[in-house]
Amino acid sequence: MTRWTLLYGPAVRRNRFLIDLSVCDLASSRLGQKARRVLELLAVDPRGLTETLLLAHGFTRRMLAGFVGAGLATWYYKTVRAGARTIEVNYMMITDAGRRALEG
Repeated sequence: MTRWTLLYGPAVRRNRFLIDLSVCDLASSRLGQKARRVLELLAVDPRGLTETLLLAHGFTRRMLAGFVGAGLATWYYKTVRAGARTIEVNYMMITDAGRRALEG
């Protein structure tokens, strides 16, 4: 067992994200209560929700990255102007696979 597994549990590192593999069991299509809550929130708005809003609801970046890694959600970035500054806002949007997981 590697030090990484001992510290972080069942997860893998892809690119620069730590993807939590315990978010859902894709083989049985069963979602945990917290995972279901994230997908239900994402399903409300077809444009997705900001990363800041999801973090304010108590979800971790690790958990959110797990949804992307599992194909249940996707990230997209939008550049917006806030006063004189231009900032990049991260949005998370549910995928068709995420909607199917909610139904099943």
